[in-house]
Amino acid sequence: MSARLPNHIKDVRDLYRLQGVEALRNAPVREWQPPTTTVPSQTDVPGGPMSGGKRMFTYIHCDRMAASLDSSDLVQGLLTHGDASMLYGSSNVGKSFFAVDLAACVATGTYYRGKMRVEGGAVMYITLEGHRSFSNRIAALKRKRRLPPGAPLFIINSTFSLLEASDNEALVNTVLGLADKIGIPVRLIVIDTLSRAMAGGDESSSVDMSSVVRTVDDIRRATGAHVMLVHHCGKDAGRGARGHSSLRAAVDTEIEILKKDGEPLTFAQVTKQRDLPCIPSMAFSLEPTVLGHNNYGDPVTSCTVVHNHDAAAVSSAKTKSKSNKLVPTPEQILELVPITGAIQRKILKHEIIEKLGASNRSADAVIAKMLAESKLREEKVKSPTGQNTTSITRP
Repeated sequence: MSARLPNHIKDVRDLYRLQGVEALRNAPVREWQPPTTTVPSQTDVPGGPMSGGKRMFTYIHCDRMAASLDSSDLVQGLLTHGDASMLYGSSNVGKSFFAVDLAACVATGTYYRGKMRVEGGAVMYITLEGHRSFSNRIAALKRKRRLPPGAPLFIINSTFSLLEASDNEALVNTVLGLADKIGIPVRLIVIDTLSRAMAGGDESSSVDMSSVVRTVDDIRRATGAHVMLVHHCGKDAGRGARGHSSLRAAVDTEIEILKKDGEPLTFAQVTKQRDLPCIPSMAFSLEPTVLGHNNYGDPVTSCTVVHNHDAAAVSSAKTKSKSNKLVPTPEQILELVPITGAIQRKILKHEIIEKLGASNRSADAVIAKMLAESKLREEKVKSPTGQNTTSITRP
């Protein structure tokens, strides 16, 4: 045993050395006492008087933390305040239509899908491709009375890059300035699309994608708005959104827009939620709306989202597969047919497959359906070599 004197006893270990195991049986039990460390207030800043000129982080003791019971939902069960989300899918599957419809609900404060509570506020929508078609989508919402006069939905259609510090600073200044001007907060910022917003960058690079993630974090923290990125999936749709995996890891919500070959409905599937449970798939379709006629007398159309609440339809959503192909709309087909003149049927079919991502079977099916409905006209002609060919024209 140790020969240390009793006045050197500091703790139970010293008692054990002096008196053996009996000391442990009789030792008093010490009750835990909360620390007396003073917690810095939120006004303390790095380098302030309290830190002695050294940079320090502000911290808080766990005893001062309580359950947060206030709702954090921007859109009930779908989007949370001040966080980040990614909306992705194949080309021409309806991503932007879905995003614009959601933005209109936030701007008007109306229930999303008629039943999901929305905390309304201003929306800043950055559209980086298809400016003319985007204007028509807004016009279609107005015609359907889904976007009344004065609704605080604002559009930026100039170039913008998440990789340029000056652009990001300008966006924050614009959002804060807008909120101050109209007297209501900007709740949602939509960036459509991510690929255009990081032009010149490498989506597969961890360096570039990490820079995008940091920038999105800076924007949402500075503005308090939820930031939604509209993105594409890769060649293999089954592998999710295109680019480095750090993007999916960073966002709080991930939504996939999926349309299966031969199905009339499109599905929005929540594939990730950080703080909310994943809700069931949401079915919707696109309803064409005639906006007017162009200088040739042809109708100018766009679409609005029509939500489908049929549980049987929603439950019919199939698991995504590598062979997933799109079902083109009649409006997309008409864009491939010359206003005057004709196009060979086999060339039209090839363009439907290559440009619209349709399968061979769905390309044949949609051409046949449009011919049966007199939306297209078929003519037999002779080629310069004397062979009979089939040409397609507008009615």
